[in-house]
Amino acid sequence: VTVTGRNYVNVTGVTVSGVTAPFTVVNANTLTFTVPAGATTGRIIISTLFGKVTAATNFTVIPPPTITAFTPTTSSLTAATTGTRMTISGTNMATATKVTLFINGTLTSYVVTTFVSRAATSVVINTPAGMVPGLYTIRVDTPGGFAVSPTAFRSL
Repeated sequence: VTVTGRNYVNVTGVTVSGVTAPFTVVNANTLTFTVPAGATTGRIIISTLFGKVTAATNFTVIPPPTITAFTPTTSSLTAATTGTRMTISGTNMATATKVTLFINGTLTSYVVTTFVSRAATSVVINTPAGMVPGLYTIRVDTPGGFAVSPTAFRSL
């Protein structure tokens, strides 16, 4: 996150909703910080050698998604020509923008941006027809970040 203002050379700390954030003073008028794990929507407070400044409005934190499971775990033999309907379960998925399937050990990937459905705890996609056989890591992207599957999907 980039914050612009004045006199940032004396910044000693940044918090988001009370959670300490790592920060970098770029120059006297700009600082950047990373939203820390555990931060929720709330005020940004910038501490300096001379006191604290609290943002006038709340900073909205969009939590990243998580992937807890997906079904099926293996495509059918007909998926090479028809694709496979896949449900990816987890958290914070309602705003998913894309699902990428990366074949392990190569640069081959397939990107899906059309969803059958999206909800807070799952997204449903149709995998592309003609996927190269192999093991695939699944990545779900949202405005809050991305999640990667802990296990692989097998395309036959």
